[in-house]
Amino acid sequence: SFKDKSTGKPFRMSIVEKYKDMGTIVMGKVISGECRKNQSLTIMPNQTVVQVAEILIDDMDSEVAESGDNVKLKLRNVEEEDISAGFVLCSMDSVCKIADRFFSEDSTC
Repeated sequence: SFKDKSTGKPFRMSIVEKYKDMGTIVMGKVISGECRKNQSLTIMPNQTVVQVAEILIDDMDSEVAESGDNVKLKLRNVEEEDISAGFVLCSMDSVCKIADRFFSEDSTC
């Protein structure tokens, strides 16, 4: 898998799937940065603060998830119903921006 070893970037993970299995599990790809067990993160856009209970890479327990990893994270302090595909897990000190509208032009003839 692609590994971006650049340091100093905030953690970002796009959530592609979620389910409940003795807790709330989210699956996705780490876009940038890294996260560790017991780290607090923010789910955007609903701004829910969660804690990473477990990290699984290829169904193997891991202490850290890095940019490029496809991971499953077990989260504390959130219910599966409160998460949707497309949400983003972010570093608490650098949450991603959200928008409530966008503009588009139709260029049909």
